[in-house]
Amino acid sequence: MREVVSELVRTDSFQDLTRKAAKVVRGRKDRVIARVYSDLITNGNIVTRGEIVVPGEETLRAFPRTSAFPFHFRKTFTPESRPIKRGGETPQIEFEKTKPIHRAFPRHVPEPLGYDEWTYRCTTVCGQPDAQRVVPIYSSQIRGGAGVNPRRERYS
Repeated sequence: MREVVSELVRTDSFQDLTRKAAKVVRGRKDRVIARVYSDLITNGNIVTRGEIVVPGEETLRAFPRTSAFPFHFRKTFTPESRPIKRGGETPQIEFEKTKPIHRAFPRHVPEPLGYDEWTYRCTTVCGQPDAQRVVPIYSSQIRGGAGVNPRRERYS
């Protein structure tokens, strides 16, 4: 049995996240400035996690578009992640599905920034997730997940 533990960003302030990001000394790896959610299995292992990160040097090289933003959302998958297990929804598939939706709703849906084997990256939409009003690509199965509330202003 799986349990989703919500560790939502408690602020909907772009300014707060920008201040946190400005204090980060950039290194080789990404620096986490906020945890958005963790999907746990019963033994407590995290199988999927969502975080707001300041991109490190490795990320900036691999995903040049991330340099345009002070921070972005990073979703990390494992072989046990629900999207992978329920039908092979890989970071690449999430990226490809999000691109046309972002083009149709650019002010409301995060811009996909890139993916690799186990991570998906996109811009950040600040605000309280609203599972009842999310764009269909985002799973409402993850309580407190990184949903998008189209009525909120998009910040990147």
